[in-house]
Amino acid sequence: MVVLAACQSNQEVEDRLVAAFGETMFDAGATAHGQGDLLSQSGNLAKWESPVTVAVVEGDTPENVAATMEILSELAGLGGLELEWAKRGADGIKLEIHFSDKREFVINGNQLTTCYARTGDALDGRLNTAGIYIGVAGEGEWRTNCLTHELLHALGWRGHTHRIRSAISYAHGESELTKWDRLMMRALYDPRLPPGISKADAIPVVRAIFREMIEQ
Repeated sequence: MVVLAACQSNQEVEDRLVAAFGETMFDAGATAHGQGDLLSQSGNLAKWESPVTVAVVEGDTPENVAATMEILSELAGLGGLELEWAKRGADGIKLEIHFSDKREFVINGNQLTTCYARTGDALDGRLNTAGIYIGVAGEGEWRTNCLTHELLHALGWRGHTHRIRSAISYAHGESELTKWDRLMMRALYDPRLPPGISKADAIPVVRAIFREMIEQ
């Protein structure tokens, strides 16, 4: 049984997870985190379907490739996604990882950030392209502490929530997946939530999914 805090009931844990899911997967603003086209669409659930071809296309050092593969492989396992790893320059890359030579990026017209994610069209709720951009911190060093956060965005986590300790939150200082992130990822890619489902239709299903997880 999962427990958020010793004094909380299963119902309270369920309620918090459901609210966090709604905020993260549906309630992003139109300028959230530079994600571009995805957020200009209907606001319905967006997710990938297998297989997803992935490559580190910039800054593909052995360390950067290994870090990307470790995090993304765990996320794919939680979501039941099949990944196809490719080399930069290969055809058909759907998810591009850029360890850039820039220290900062301009997003949303006038905001500076050291890392960001962008996603392409998801009119039917099916993600087709995405890119992760990680800024350089120094000679041969990148800001890999934001890699997990940006990979979550690229996999369909539209916005942010601070209701739970999560790598998607910029308030809690988490740079690695938490147990709550793992539950959220499993729920997002549960087959009972098809791509493009509305928030109104999804939330009762999400509640049932989390209830099953909590009571396991």
